[in-house]
Amino acid sequence: AAWWFTGFECLSLASKEAARPIRDVKTSLWASWGSLFAFAVLLTVFNVLVLPGAYVMGSSNYPMVDVFASIFGESYRRRYILFLLPAYTANLLGMLWSASRQTWALSRAGYLPQLLSVTDDNANGVPTRATYFAVVYSYLMALFVFNTRNLHGAGIPSSTVLLDLTVLAGAITYMGIAICYIVFKIRHPEVVRPVKSPLGIFGALSVLALCLVMVINGISTSWSFQLTVVFFLAKLAISGAFYVFAGRLHLLPTEDSLLPACTLYLSGPGWKRSAPSSGSRNARLAV
Repeated sequence: AAWWFTGFECLSLASKEAARPIRDVKTSLWASWGSLFAFAVLLTVFNVLVLPGAYVMGSSNYPMVDVFASIFGESYRRRYILFLLPAYTANLLGMLWSASRQTWALSRAGYLPQLLSVTDDNANGVPTRATYFAVVYSYLMALFVFNTRNLHGAGIPSSTVLLDLTVLAGAITYMGIAICYIVFKIRHPEVVRPVKSPLGIFGALSVLALCLVMVINGISTSWSFQLTVVFFLAKLAISGAFYVFAGRLHLLPTEDSLLPACTLYLSGPGWKRSAPSSGSRNARLAV
């Protein structure tokens, strides 16, 4: 279930593409959380009320589809799945968009090779190489998990490992964001923030607590989650070693200096876009 509540880090990246970041990002965040909360409550209620009961539904791989089929009949199962496909497709495209820009940012920070830092010679500055890398890497990772005999021999579904990887990465990301928020809030309370969290430091501490509980519970109750932690630590070790021995010696300029069309500055009551300077649009000088 935690998988449905991951992916909100995409909104921080989308803020650079939004016409009105204050309004659009805030509205998107509340709309996303509100929709997820409403559907989570409805799913929990219907899982208890619908036959064959909450115990059986708790072990279901597709609880929403099973609940829908229990209410309207098995003949509607395929129709409901087809109804969900457009949303899943849009979700995959959104994750790919986010992954390409995260890969691009990591390469500029020194955790991945610099060749991924090249963007297209246009106003949008699309990180084409990072996009290709994200697609190929995701495919190879899924191929490795689905073809590992030890996973199947241990009775662990390959899809479970992939979902656990997503949940673990999301939990660690949110913990990092919460820690950064707390530190920045304490050290720089005078900074003007166009969008303020209504919960403040208490909300950040709550995120930390929930993520820690989720990770600890996963490690203590699921062997697949333990395997996921090993995968994650291995990837972290490889990226860290690359940064120490190579990446930190050849750091590249920040994103705002190469993509001025997407940079923002604070002026008056809200954020505005800065105009791109001539000659700075070509981001290929990054490498």
